[in-house]
Amino acid sequence: MKEYSPSIRELEDFMDKNVRPYLASHNGNLEIIDFKEGVLRLKLLGACVNCPAAEETLDKKIIKLLKEEFPEIKEVKSIQGVSDNLMKQAKDILNKRRGKIEVEK
Repeated sequence: MKEYSPSIRELEDFMDKNVRPYLASHNGNLEIIDFKEGVLRLKLLGACVNCPAAEETLDKKIIKLLKEEFPEIKEVKSIQGVSDNLMKQAKDILNKRRGKIEVEK
């Protein structure tokens, strides 16, 4: 008999109702990367990326809520990385510099 495992949709719905409103009130959000073999991988977004309280919020609020609702979650990993917004800003800067270099030639 296969053990129950919540779907990404169930996890997303739970986040939408119980986690994202709180994060949004601080200009943050999170993305579910995947859920495999009891390990949920998340990526913090928006203001949460650089927030000094992000790790505490993740540990004491988000993970606690998730494990209460979905005991099948054995571990939650926060994936660090550059936000899409920051990546776009960096690309825009590089493209502007390239344009200036080409114009100056």
